[in-house]
Amino acid sequence: MSPVTTPNPRDQRTYYVSDERLRAFAKLSYAQRLHWVEQCSQFVRLAQQAMAKDNKIHHAEISSVGLLRGESGGSCAEEQAGV
Repeated sequence: MSPVTTPNPRDQRTYYVSDERLRAFAKLSYAQRLHWVEQCSQFVRLAQQAMAKDNKIHHAEISSVGLLRGESGGSCAEEQAGV
């Protein structure tokens, strides 16, 4: 019996490409195809970096709000007790 695994959401993605686009890609030389793949890869990396940057900014904003609340100089226990 094989172990049950939860499918990764990435594995559930479906992409549709028109026959016209497939024919156009098939007409490219191997060098052109490689260039196309490299461009796609670069685009994905840039998008991932932008998302990571946005997430860091969002986390920094959340942290700064928490820091602003704690600027009274009191300890966390004092803040929780309402002192």
